[in-house]
Amino acid sequence: MGKIEAAAQTWVERKASVRISGGLHARPISEIIRIAKGFDAEVELATDVQQSSARSSLKLLLLGVKEGDTVIVRSRGKDADMAVNCIAAFLELKGSNDDDHSVVSPPLKHPATHWTATQAMSIDPLRLMETP
Repeated sequence: MGKIEAAAQTWVERKASVRISGGLHARPISEIIRIAKGFDAEVELATDVQQSSARSSLKLLLLGVKEGDTVIVRSRGKDADMAVNCIAAFLELKGSNDDDHSVVSPPLKHPATHWTATQAMSIDPLRLMETP
């Protein structure tokens, strides 16, 4: 196994205290999944009792995480550090069940242009559909 393969297998971990009102329920879970899918990394959340992929809504719900609980966010892969930091920041952001999560959103790429979402927002969407 080379150095790059070994680095990809190393787990990055961070503890996070959940400050989301009501704990992990449907809305924050869908946001965690959206954040996790934005990274080239395998991401998990773990409690003292069990762990779950951050891309599975049912498994995340079954963790039973309440406001004030501490979870471990862990990841491995190319974007492991960024994935862990973004998800931990989301969990620790008081009032994270509001609709604006731009503070912790990953830089999503527009599929047609490979621009970040911020760059694509400044362009007329109809012009993106035109063929050259």
